[in-house]
Amino acid sequence: MSLKESDKLIKICYEYFKKMGNYMEIAGEVKDMVLRYWPKAEVYLFGSTVRGEYTASSDIDILIVLDDKPSREEEYMVKAEVYRMVDAPIELHVA
Repeated sequence: MSLKESDKLIKICYEYFKKMGNYMEIAGEVKDMVLRYWPKAEVYLFGSTVRGEYTASSDIDILIVLDDKPSREEEYMVKAEVYRMVDAPIELHVA
């Protein structure tokens, strides 16, 4: 691997861990978006990131709790919109 390639890799890793360190800010953005679609939703963080045990393969796990389960199409539409708008490794779980 050339120095130029290793510099790119280091930059990618740096950006990734910077985002993971800002997980509360990212979760707040996700919560705001989710509440636009589902105003009564409860949004929780869980997983390795919250415990401070994240690795290079981790994501930010976000649980969305709804009183009524949305249709599969509605759930996919909301998830797709959130994934499109958030530039961070997140995983949405809807219950």
